Amino acid sequence: MKYFLLKLNGNDSPSRIAKPKDSGDWEGRTCRLQRIGQNALPNPGDALIIWVNERRGGTGLTAFATCESVEASGAIFLSRVELAPAGRVNNAYADSHPIAPFPSIRGAATTSCRELAKSEWNTLVSAVGRRSKILRTPLLIFRVGYMEAYDGPGPIKSGGAHITAKGEGGEMWNFAPTNGRCCGYVMTRHFAGIDITRIGRSLGNNVEGPALKGVDIAFIARKPGVGQVVVGAYMDATVFNKEYRNRLNPSPDRKHRNLDYLCETLVSNAYLVPPAQRNFPIPYAPKDGEGFPGHANVWYGDNKREDVSAFKRRLQTYLRLKAQELPNMGNTTAVQEAVLEDEEREELERIATDKRIRETGRWALVNARIGQGLFRKRVESIEKGCRVTGIANRELLRASHIRPWARSNNREKLDGENGFLLAPHIDHLFDKGYITFSDRGNVVISQRLPDSIIREWRLRSKCRGKPFTPRQRKYLRYHREKIFK
Repeated sequence: MKYFLLKLNGNDSPSRIAKPKDSGDWEGRTCRLQRIGQNALPNPGDALIIWVNERRGGTGLTAFATCESVEASGAIFLSRVELAPAGRVNNAYADSHPIAPFPSIRGAATTSCRELAKSEWNTLVSAVGRRSKILRTPLLIFRVGYMEAYDGPGPIKSGGAHITAKGEGGEMWNFAPTNGRCCGYVMTRHFAGIDITRIGRSLGNNVEGPALKGVDIAFIARKPGVGQVVVGAYMDATVFNKEYRNRLNPSPDRKHRNLDYLCETLVSNAYLVPPAQRNFPIPYAPKDGEGFPGHANVWYGDNKREDVSAFKRRLQTYLRLKAQELPNMGNTTAVQEAVLEDEEREELERIATDKRIRETGRWALVNARIGQGLFRKRVESIEKGCRVTGIANRELLRASHIRPWARSNNREKLDGENGFLLAPHIDHLFDKGYITFSDRGNVVISQRLPDSIIREWRLRSKCRGKPFTPRQRKYLRYHREKIFK
């Protein structure tokens, strides 16, 4: 996510957006800004601050919003418009307060758009004293089984009797993008789905129809050894009334051809919290009191107790801050890398503090992460050179895990058949999923890898060396299904 400042003249802004007193006309809606001169343009999902010139009918810092799309003409469609308090940060305020990153605001006389540094964004957010109006924004909590990635089949824990018996659940695909969307599943009682009229009653509105838009959804799960925490979120989601819909399974595993879901959002509005950052605690009703999430997998938050309302404010503030900090699911590479980095950090900490592992074993496991020591020796006993370039000088080669280190158990971390010797640039492509190998030894190249790299790096269609062992083929199947792009 990037951050932008839109500086507008009053007559360039949509009707009434410059007047916070008319907030009911714009908050949460979509609007179109025309005739934008720009130094840079946002992308869908980027955050914006809108500054409307006071001398042209504006109020200074007017609103926060999210970019929904940009036309070829430069017109910007905004969604989730949230107006700032009138007069909180205007020209007079800027003249009398040290808002150092914004000397140009005082002369904001032209319509323009420019990118902000995160520090600049934080300065204005702090100056305006932004308050999320969460009691007017629907919020749901879905309790699901605990996973690392939620992008397809994999280890899942603490999800109730069905997951205990079957080892799987519909939530396993909640953060696997399909056609620009993420589709969310939670098991409701008797598969009754979500009652959107109940959501409306909690907001004092009469909500009817097949779906409700603009709902924030926090996904929570019981993290082993920690407790109930937030694992991800859909912002500005659409929830279907008492209905599960159906989509094609987006993962290579087609044991289940079709998947049920009861809510959806754009990939730009969905994010997954990396494992090491999953530390926002969720109260539990039997222990923490009536009104908090209890045994049901869906929490509507419609209890009027002040401590419950305070918890909702804290949770939605947390969700919005995380939405700014974390890569969205449209940036799948960044999400996967963030999850892997946190998995590795957690695993290193676990190894370092696990008293059941002897000191020599602890060093062996840590060194295996960087392709050193016992793991490298075991790989070298099987592999004699780089299978792609043919380089045999071992000083120039890296010992690379086939199944990533962070996703391997202690035995797999040190298994020489879970590794190759690869030239550094080939190791990078393999590690990032731009290439993999077929069981017959052919190099398989991702369509995402530019043709220029394929030519300049002289990637070959067949690898060198002896055939793969049965265990190497097993690890390669995992690499093809989970890592390869």
